[in-house]
Amino acid sequence: MEIKPFSGYRYAGATKPDVSAIVAPPYDQISPETQDRLHAMSPHNIVRVTYPRGGAEKYRQAGSVLDAWIGEGVWRREAWPAIYPYQQTYGVAGQSVTRTGFIALGEVSEYARGVVLPHERTHAGPKEDRMRLMEATAADIGLLFMLASDPDGELRRAAAPVGDPIAEAEDLRGEHHRLWRITDVAAIARIAALMAPRPVIIADGHHRYETAVAYRRRHPHAAEKMMAFFALEAPGLTILPNHRLVQYPVQLQRATLADMRVMPVERAFAAAKRHHRSGERRHLFRAILEIRRASQQAQAAPGTIPDRVQVEQQGDDLGFRVGVDPTVLPVALAAQRQQGRTLAEVDAELLLDRIA
Repeated sequence: MEIKPFSGYRYAGATKPDVSAIVAPPYDQISPETQDRLHAMSPHNIVRVTYPRGGAEKYRQAGSVLDAWIGEGVWRREAWPAIYPYQQTYGVAGQSVTRTGFIALGEVSEYARGVVLPHERTHAGPKEDRMRLMEATAADIGLLFMLASDPDGELRRAAAPVGDPIAEAEDLRGEHHRLWRITDVAAIARIAALMAPRPVIIADGHHRYETAVAYRRRHPHAAEKMMAFFALEAPGLTILPNHRLVQYPVQLQRATLADMRVMPVERAFAAAKRHHRSGERRHLFRAILEIRRASQQAQAAPGTIPDRVQVEQQGDDLGFRVGVDPTVLPVALAAQRQQGRTLAEVDAELLLDRIA
């Protein structure tokens, strides 16, 4: 992945590093109630640009708001290009967890190049929405969450934060965000050199990434996108259980529900194989097949791949819940590489649905 430093625009209306009142979650996590709350927090909350209200005119209005803020000095461009160490602290099962990465510009490219690996499918509607916003604002306002392998920790050491943060915020979920700045030319060159041979996985932001690729086709000069990079092997990467509801005949539920409360993967595979002829059943079959393959390939590392599927009944549906250990992603990725395949070729949604 080719990366570059950049001179970011930062909020200039605060006298302290705390900018909690002006930050907002990713657009696809904002409900109407959350949008109202963000608007009430500050007249400068970035939600007015990242997720504007209104009809067809909302994109133009977002561009006008951003132009006015920059013109008034509410948002000010940094004097020097930088890479920005970035830290997030959040809670999982009552425990505080911290992950540390860095923000830089990353080159956007077609998936076929194998530099950026996706793990989920996208929809046209959200991409059209993000494209219209990018065209109206001519701004990169959607951060991507990317994963890179760093088994020896060299990349983490090169991009480690030093000193006090230049900005910090607590979001609506109580999670804490901190930002630092690296402007030393040699340090930046070192981080870029370490990243150059490494492919990356999109953990979150598939619609934003594919929109950036399409935007580059229209505007060839826009070859990079703002991305946050985190190491696969670092502490603080949490993969939560995945949930899917799959339509099944009532007869199947009555016949198998008694012994499907907690189902070994092999039994789930057999059940899915018998009932995979259409739609979601075929999707389930493929997903469980991948878990089965990964389980067989990871015998040398027991416990790293989920081996049981919990099944819950909701009306005429069966809900399949797969528990995933935080180490599953590196193991699954290694298994696919051994086969000469990428995650882009694998229906891996059941393995990696959400990284918190």
